[in-house]
Order: sequence, then structure tokens, then C-alpha cells
Amino acid sequence: MGIGVHNAPRSLDAKLEIRKNVLEFVEPARVFDGFCGPVGEMWSRAWRAADDYVGCDQEWILSDQRKRFVGDVRDVLRAVDLQRWNVFDFDAFGSPWDAMVILAERRRWSPGEIGAVVITDGASMKSKFGQLPKSVANLIGRAEIASGQDNAFSAHDDAMRAWMRRCCLVPAHSWRARGKPNRRGVQMMNYQAVVFRARCGRVQRSVE
Repeated sequence: MGIGVHNAPRSLDAKLEIRKNVLEFVEPARVFDGFCGPVGEMWSRAWRAADDYVGCDQEWILSDQRKRFVGDVRDVLRAVDLQRWNVFDFDAFGSPWDAMVILAERRRWSPGEIGAVVITDGASMKSKFGQLPKSVANLIGRAEIASGQDNAFSAHDDAMRAWMRRCCLVPAHSWRARGKPNRRGVQMMNYQAVVFRARCGRVQRSVE
């Protein structure tokens, strides 16, 4: 997939817009920003307006003044109490679904509670050749799909619906943007945000 670039100019406006949309519908917004990067552009131009914020990434710089965890997002999600946050932003270079599955297992939503997830899904590049990330395959119950970009996006939509069912959540608002092909015709990042409401309580379980 090449080298990941934090917030490439071609995608920046779309990524900012969907995060600002989330803030209009989730109040108070308490944000866990996984894969937050060392610079904090999403924080400075969107999440700074949230009621609470913490970042998480293995990259960091000394001048970064944000509250943050330094480490692998998956390890942090397994180690901390996730009840503190109701907006989870997984802006991954590759697949965000490992983090999403851990979130599904460890975050308990009370009936009527409102929250949101924001994902950047870079695994569609691999998926368009019919190879699904293991976490997506486990969610939708199949390991392979027919090749093609549209089929890849459809499988990832199925994963989001399966994730919502697993968490006992009902979508209320959603937004999507997709990365434009570059000069080589290579796509295709999928940017998505979903605001939801919990329809039933769920027992919290730990993840090994």
C-alpha cells in the first residue's frame, strides 16, 4: 500500500467535514482519537471543539500539547476504561477494524445513549482483490469476496452493519467520502462517520 501519509491534502477537507458533522449531533462529545498522528490536524481543526479529547498513536513529538497515549491503539483499547469516551476516531493507514472489534467487546452502551465512530479505512486497496482483513471477515462471516472496488466497499459496509448489531446500536446519521484516484488510478480510502443511539444495554466483556 506504500507509505502512509497523515491527512493528505486530497482528503483533508472531507475528513474535517465529517468530524464537524459528528460534533453537531453528539453532545457532550468525548473523543478518543486513535491513530491521531504526531501533528494533530484533526484535533486543531475539528476535535478541539469537543468537550473532552485524548489522542493515541505510536508516533509523537515533544511539542505536541494534546492529552494522549503513546502506544499501539489495540493495546491501549484493551487496557483502559472506554466508558469515558463516546466518540471513537480510528484514522488508520490500513484497516481500522481490529480497533473496532475491540471497541465492540469492551465499550458498554446504555439504552438511549448517543455516540459515534469515525473511520478511515485504507484496507479497501487489498479488499478489491478479494482479500478481506481478518477482523472484517469475522464480522461478516466470510473470508473472501469477488474482486472489484465496489465489492470491497460493499463488504466494508456489511462490516459496519454487523458491528452495529453486535453493539446493539441503531444508526441515526452517517456521512461518507471516498478518496479520489491518484495519477496511477489507485484508490481508494473510505472515510465514514456514523452517529448512533443504543437500543439496549450490553454486558461488558474483556478481550484477551
